[in-house]
Amino acid sequence: MSRPGYTDRAALRAWADRRESEGEFPRLIRRLILETTPGLVELGIPAGDGVSTGGWDGVVTSTEGSAWVPKGRSLWELSTERSVGVKADRDYERRSANPGVAQPSEHVYVAGSLRTWKKQGDWAEERRGQGYWKDVRAYGLDNIETWLEDAPATWAWFSEQNGLNPYGLRTVSTWWDTWSRQTDPKLSAEVVLAGREATATAIADRLGGGGFVTTIGGLSRDEVCAFLAGFAVAQERSGNGDMIARTVFVDDITAWRRSLDGTQPLVLVPLDPRFATEVPPDSPHHVLVPVDRPDVADMSLALLDASGGRDALKRLGVEDDQEADEYGRLARRSLTALRRRLGVGHGAE
Repeated sequence: MSRPGYTDRAALRAWADRRESEGEFPRLIRRLILETTPGLVELGIPAGDGVSTGGWDGVVTSTEGSAWVPKGRSLWELSTERSVGVKADRDYERRSANPGVAQPSEHVYVAGSLRTWKKQGDWAEERRGQGYWKDVRAYGLDNIETWLEDAPATWAWFSEQNGLNPYGLRTVSTWWDTWSRQTDPKLSAEVVLAGREATATAIADRLGGGGFVTTIGGLSRDEVCAFLAGFAVAQERSGNGDMIARTVFVDDITAWRRSLDGTQPLVLVPLDPRFATEVPPDSPHHVLVPVDRPDVADMSLALLDASGGRDALKRLGVEDDQEADEYGRLARRSLTALRRRLGVGHGAE
C-alpha cells in the first residue's frame, strides 16, 4: 500500500544499485528483525565495516519466530550482488562445507538478496531437500519490500535514509538528531537522562510486557519526548536496539490510526495527547504519552541532576568548570531554558 513520503518499489530498487547499500543492507535487516520478531534472544548482524569480517552475516535466535524469522537459531547470508543465483550458490556451498557450527541440522539457513530473485522458492526447496540444514529459506527484493510493509517503523526509517519525510511519523533517530542539533554543543542522551535512571528502568520494565497506555509527565511535552528519545538512543549504544527500532513519534491523526491498525507491537509516542483516547483496550502497542502535568501522569520525570548534567556537558566540550556548573544548575531548573542558552540561531525552543 502506497503511503505519502515513503520509499516505493522503484526507490528500493534504485537504492539496491547504490554502493552504500552493501553496508546498509544488514542494518536494514537488523531493524526489520528487531521490529517484527517476538521472542528474540540473540541478534548478531554486523553492519558497515563489520560486514566483511568473514563470519556469518547474521546469527539470530528466537523462541517464537515470525513469518520472516524462523523459530530457533538461524544463520543468514546477505548479498547485494546482481548475479543473485550465482552468489547464493557460492555462499551456500561455502557455508555447507564449513558451517562453523557443531550441528547444521539444528540451524536454519537463510539467504537474503537485495535483488529480484524470481526462483528463490525453487532454490530453497531444492536445498531443503538435501537435508543438511534444519530448513532453508530465501528472500529476494520483493520479499524485503513485503517485509517493510509489515514494519512501519523500519519503513519510516528507511524512507528517511533515502531523503524522504514519511507523512505523520518520525523515527527516534530523526527526531533526536533534529532536536539535539538545535544547540551548541549538541546535547547528548546523558544530559537528558541525568538523575532519571529510575524512570528509565520503569519504562524498560513496562516495555517488556503487553501493550498499554502510559502517561509520562514533565515540565514540558518536549522534555518528555527528549527523555524518551535519549533513552532509546542510549539503549542502542549499549547494544539493545529494540526500542529505537520499534518507536515512532506521531503528529498526524491519520498516521496514528494507521499505526494502531498494525499487528506488530510498536512503541507509539503521540505528539498530541488527544490521540491516546483512540487506543483500543486490546491494542498490542505500547503507547507512551508525553504530558506537561506531572501531578496527573502515570510516571513523572525527576528534575535533571545538576552534577550529572554538568559532567555530561563537560564531556561534550564545555571546558570551563564555572560555566559547566552554571549549565548543570540551569538544566535542573529547566531543560528548555538550557536549550535557549545554548541555542543555535532561532532553532532551540
